[in-house]
Amino acid sequence: MGERQLSLLKTTLLLGVLGLLLQRVTIGYPSFLSRATEMASLVHLQAGLLLAVAMLFRQTRVVAGVFGILFLGWIVDWLFFMGGRWQDIVVGAVAYTLLFGWTLACARLMGWPREGAAVQLQLRDLPPFVGVGLLLYPVGIALIGWLASWQLFVAEERLPVTVEVFFAKLFGVLVVTLPLVTGWAERRTPVPRSLRISSFGWLLVLVLAVAASYTFEHYLRAQLGLHGGRALPLMDFRFVLFVLLGVAVIRLRYPVAMALLSASLLLVAYGAANAATASNTPLGFINLLHIAVELGVLQVAMLYLLIILRNGRANARRLDEETRRDTVTGLPNLKALRSGAAAQPRAPTHRQLGYLVLDRTEDLISVYGLDVQAEVMTQAAGRLGEDVQAFVVGTGQLVVLPTASADMADCWDRLMAGLQHVQIQAGGGRFRLLPYLGVAAFDEDTQDALESAVRSASQLAFQARHNSELNPLLHDPEETRVGAWQTVSGAADALALLRNDQVELHFQPIQRLDPATGAIDPGQTMHGEVLCRLRDDDGTLLMPGAFLPQVEAVGRGAELDLAVVRTLFAQLAAQPQAVPRFARLSVNLTGQSLASAGFGRKLLALMDSAPIPGSQLIFEITETAAILQASTARELLDRLRERGCLIAIDDFGVGMQSFERLKTLPVDMIKIDGSFVRNVAAGGKDHAVVQACVAVAQAFGAQTVAEFVEDTRTAECLHALGVDWVQGYLISPPRPLQPLLEQPTV
Repeated sequence: MGERQLSLLKTTLLLGVLGLLLQRVTIGYPSFLSRATEMASLVHLQAGLLLAVAMLFRQTRVVAGVFGILFLGWIVDWLFFMGGRWQDIVVGAVAYTLLFGWTLACARLMGWPREGAAVQLQLRDLPPFVGVGLLLYPVGIALIGWLASWQLFVAEERLPVTVEVFFAKLFGVLVVTLPLVTGWAERRTPVPRSLRISSFGWLLVLVLAVAASYTFEHYLRAQLGLHGGRALPLMDFRFVLFVLLGVAVIRLRYPVAMALLSASLLLVAYGAANAATASNTPLGFINLLHIAVELGVLQVAMLYLLIILRNGRANARRLDEETRRDTVTGLPNLKALRSGAAAQPRAPTHRQLGYLVLDRTEDLISVYGLDVQAEVMTQAAGRLGEDVQAFVVGTGQLVVLPTASADMADCWDRLMAGLQHVQIQAGGGRFRLLPYLGVAAFDEDTQDALESAVRSASQLAFQARHNSELNPLLHDPEETRVGAWQTVSGAADALALLRNDQVELHFQPIQRLDPATGAIDPGQTMHGEVLCRLRDDDGTLLMPGAFLPQVEAVGRGAELDLAVVRTLFAQLAAQPQAVPRFARLSVNLTGQSLASAGFGRKLLALMDSAPIPGSQLIFEITETAAILQASTARELLDRLRERGCLIAIDDFGVGMQSFERLKTLPVDMIKIDGSFVRNVAAGGKDHAVVQACVAVAQAFGAQTVAEFVEDTRTAECLHALGVDWVQGYLISPPRPLQPLLEQPTV
């Protein structure tokens, strides 16, 4: 006998013995027979077990074996305890054979047995269970019993016996079948740990509830002097049980909840049997039928709740898992890093992480498309080896965590060496990526410590890219603390100057290139960019490089932008005669401002009372801010355009990743970054980049402005490329705005 056959035999014997034990469980109530002292059992639990076995086991021989064992048990009862005759065993064999076939047929009608994930109960299973399991199955068995009663009972007892069999099988199915099937099918279904409570605690609650019901019932009867009759505490208390069962389904593991459901149904059936009077009358029949319907509704309601909860939790887990994966590459993302990695205890030597920047991956989007860029990222993550786990945090950026088995002696050096000498094939091309790595340690396995290490490592990685350093840069906590203090201190000083109205605005003209001749046309009115400076208490003029990085590092870029707009509007309001001299004034907005809904409301409020029409204002946003804040920026930029303002993209071309994304933004003007303009006349890559920027602007219907124009040769080259406007020292350096406003109107 093989191992599988032996296992099936053991299962069959175990279920058969369980069925024999359930045969001994009886709940007595006055029989439908005319004999007043006759007692019948309200439940045949073995009938519910047989249907459950037929629903769960595809092996018919297991079901047949269980039926055979129960048939042998019936023979013993019939001959030795019920005083039956030997010749009646033939009738019993026929009845059990019919019962076996009918049970299999009913299981098939309900769509069982099943395999794999289909074993789980679904909402569509409830109507067949009610129609077949709770109605057709007991009726069929009652008819089989009626046929057998022609040989075993006298004529006047056949109908009462048939009714008793119907109710016993019905209550048996209610108590055992679906709770057992559901508990078995859902045994591996997880329940959120936040909802779990002790199974013993709930059992204790149910026992105390029933005990309280009994005690209160007997107390009332004693106070009222009612000493006769049967008490009915379980029936009176059943609605509280229903509520407790609902909470149990929500908070307990499903097999435990189904066991409590089965036990509660059995207890209510026991209460119904104790309360049954005149059961051999039509009224008694209707009363039992009402209780059976009530229990059926309870069971279906509990199962409906279980299915809805289980499916909802499964969908929530699936969605949560999807949010832990980058939608482009399919790799774990920053959410997976935060929720998973911080919860895993690590040895002190393994409390390190790396921030990996893969240079040039942004260029792959504009040249090859998003699919190739994603394929390159996926392949690069796969090349990191088994010693680390990769998490995507941005385009070309990965956080890498060592695994528990990683050798930390040279982990980071091996990782960098592996990436530097690997060519990746994707989209029909071969790519060699330049990796830059920052490494930081964290002291404890907490989310805050992990995120602090990510910030430190990311700063080092970008520093390595800026310095073209291909060796890993290791984090020095002391140096970081000094740098952080300097950043906070510098930002505090700058913000104090802003709040004390020590903002000084400068103005740099922007002039048009004549389309025909290429000559710089000063025009009748002035175009120009408003630039922010700060004047400290010592009278020193602070340039943006001395305060802008610190202000943005502490997240106060929006405050700086609002201070500039307020100062500009105040100066224009004080010199209203100067407003017509300006055709357009450009004001810069930081990426932090675009990301802030509060900034947008305040800026629009300032625009409503501005001393200059919106048609004379241009708001400049950087290319990087336009890309990163595209979704939140669109609404603000649209509102500004409704007021007549123009929108310009500043430092265009630096990222080389924005052509596709810029289609979603309202762009009127593109300012080409000065790093490409300075050497444009020399040809080469800078010339090609400027040419591409002009083509993109023309495709968007936008005008172009070239920054950092310092000589005539550069201006002539820009004219040849089709640039519309120029800005730089060739025209004028930045000058204070206030004296310009105070000049008398000619």
